Amino acid sequence: MQRAKTILAILILSACLTPAFGQTVQIGEGSLMYIGLPLRPRVDYSYSQQIYYASEIGGPGLITGISFQYDVHSSGYYQNNSQIRVWMACSPLTELTSWMEPDSLSLVFQGQLPQSAYSGGLPGTGWMHIALDTPFDYNHQSNLVIAIKDDSPGRGHMQDDFFCTSHPLSRGITCSATEDFAIGDFPTNTTYVRQAHANLRLDLISTQMTPIAPFPAHNATNVPLDTAFSWVSTAASFDFYFGNRPEQLQLIQSNLSQPAFSLSEPLQMLQRYYWQVVAHQNGNTYTGDVWSFFTCGEQIAPPQNFQAWHQNGSVHLSWEPPLVGNASEYLIYKDGLLAANTAQLTYTDSDVFPGNTYSYHLKARNAQNQL
Repeated sequence: MQRAKTILAILILSACLTPAFGQTVQIGEGSLMYIGLPLRPRVDYSYSQQIYYASEIGGPGLITGISFQYDVHSSGYYQNNSQIRVWMACSPLTELTSWMEPDSLSLVFQGQLPQSAYSGGLPGTGWMHIALDTPFDYNHQSNLVIAIKDDSPGRGHMQDDFFCTSHPLSRGITCSATEDFAIGDFPTNTTYVRQAHANLRLDLISTQMTPIAPFPAHNATNVPLDTAFSWVSTAASFDFYFGNRPEQLQLIQSNLSQPAFSLSEPLQMLQRYYWQVVAHQNGNTYTGDVWSFFTCGEQIAPPQNFQAWHQNGSVHLSWEPPLVGNASEYLIYKDGLLAANTAQLTYTDSDVFPGNTYSYHLKARNAQNQL
């Protein structure tokens, strides 16, 4: 005799948010010089705007610092060129053939760079690092525009400059003057469009704005009726959509502060559901995929008190109903093969012979055809 076995699958949800991680993204490694990008050290004041493509940056994230590759020969460079301002913006533009409106740019740094900002020392060659006062939230849905102005009176040596990379499109625009000028009042006689950009390094704390990694997993089956929902995203808020048809999802909850949600009522058995999460961060919207899953049916436990005995040339089996669920019939297995099914709580097997050993096990099945 073999007692019926129970295999209970338990899904344990560990809702966790993938942590953000820092990386340095370098764009450009050219040796082009003396085109006024990002600054023109050999004049008193200069200003530039440059565009860097989303495909070059590689993903969304929080920009905490930028670096430009310099080659400085004069000892007076630091005194005459270290007072700067930096602005940033996300833009659909792919070229800069004229000035981008200053009002569309956000100020991210203003002040004097420390001497430690120059990795190769001064004079020397290295990367000029600017730790942003206000980290910039880059969405990766647009390109990145960086504007920079030298506010220091005085000028460096004629050979002091920055390394740039050439490009077929106009990636930068620059101007300079011997007298200071207001942002937006750019000197037209020294304004030049450049088919190049300065070599750049971005300090980027990568983020995952678009919701991914759903729980329940996409196309999951046998999902509990009281399941909780979770996803991975570092956005600030979320809208949760849910329904029976993917093209008619209803907004269930908006402005969620955590990447998780639970419905107030249990789901229906043996039903396919669809859901979607829309994330929001700093006025930007990130729409996740439509996911689906299939719920479980009625939970049913194995039959209880399964017994077997030999009497009058037959094997007699008996059992009691499961403690959980409603069984509509029972499946009797003999030596691993289905021998019979019955709605009764007993069964007699007359196809047995003296001297042989037989094994039996039993399964309960409900009206939804679930075991």
